Amino acid sequence: MGRITRGIKLKGKPTSTDEKDVFCVFDTGSERNYVKKDALPSDVQCSEINHFATNLGGKSHDIKERCTLVGEIEGLPFDFSAHVIDTIGNVDNRDVDLVIGATAMEEWDMVLSPKGQKIDLNGLKKREFIEL
Repeated sequence: MGRITRGIKLKGKPTSTDEKDVFCVFDTGSERNYVKKDALPSDVQCSEINHFATNLGGKSHDIKERCTLVGEIEGLPFDFSAHVIDTIGNVDNRDVDLVIGATAMEEWDMVLSPKGQKIDLNGLKKREFIEL
């Protein structure tokens, strides 16, 4: 399991000019993506889902919403779905706004190198994927 922290840009719609700088944890130990409610850009439309419970940041949370977001790291955009949560927790003495889990990293071919605290974004840069 590995995790790396980065500041990234977050917006709701790909064409939106409303974006926020957020503190993000890229975490291979998390399957899903989570976003703090107060970190959501104003134009984001979230959907109600059948709720589920998760333990995150040392406490249990009841998840009831999911939304589609566009993140940008090193100028490279990627879209993903995230579950909305009130609070995530702290990493490196900073309040975490967003968790990008293993499924989004796999989808966009992002590879973590925890030892060097780097994220290999070559797959995201190429934006070419082999399906089926």
